[in-house]
Amino acid sequence: MQQAVVRGRKVALGYTSWGGEAAGRLVDPWGLVYKDGVWYLVAGTVQGRRTFRVDRISAVTVTDELAEQPEEDLGRE
Repeated sequence: MQQAVVRGRKVALGYTSWGGEAAGRLVDPWGLVYKDGVWYLVAGTVQGRRTFRVDRISAVTVTDELAEQPEEDLGRE
């Protein structure tokens, strides 16, 4: 996942929601965040910015497609 963020590549994820629903998603990975003992992936999706718990990701496939980067500042300085 870290390499996808650094290389700016889209990622196909297998993900299980908090309700137990499994789904596949194609995302633009923007960064990894560690908060309160849990790693999160911040990513762009068709529905907008989303946060995914890394421990709920069941599969990762890094694609050759360039990831889109957010236009707004995500708190970087």
